[in-house]
Amino acid sequence: MNNEIIMYISAGFFGQSLQGTSLGQGINVLMTNLAQISFLLFALFVLVVMVCVTFVGIHQVVVVTVLATQMDPVLLGTTKEMLAMVIMLAWFASSILSPVNPVNLLVSSLVKKSSIEVGIRDNGAYVLVVSALGILLLTWIH
Repeated sequence: MNNEIIMYISAGFFGQSLQGTSLGQGINVLMTNLAQISFLLFALFVLVVMVCVTFVGIHQVVVVTVLATQMDPVLLGTTKEMLAMVIMLAWFASSILSPVNPVNLLVSSLVKKSSIEVGIRDNGAYVLVVSALGILLLTWIH
């Protein structure tokens, strides 16, 4: 439990420390530009970034904190609730696909496959369908 608390505190500190930097401003500008073009592009960006970063072993809470501290719903032309739903969808997809997810590691040892096979091949079609439906639904509601 102490490790989890430290991870959440560290992620929050990291996200807040990026707010005044050029990297934070760059992320903010990129997300704002994408959202102004299309909410669909913005949602896909968040989803792809989350999946790519967590695929290499960085926990979702770090990515969410970094992205969420750079998001301003007014500038993005949306609401806090829509941003929360996009983040939850991205968290879902990255958790299921990540080869370093403890569940994927456990299943991979049980079925004698690599965690990449379990994450991508076995769960990939499910995540693709649910993510596509989720993003289309969020875009329609938006």
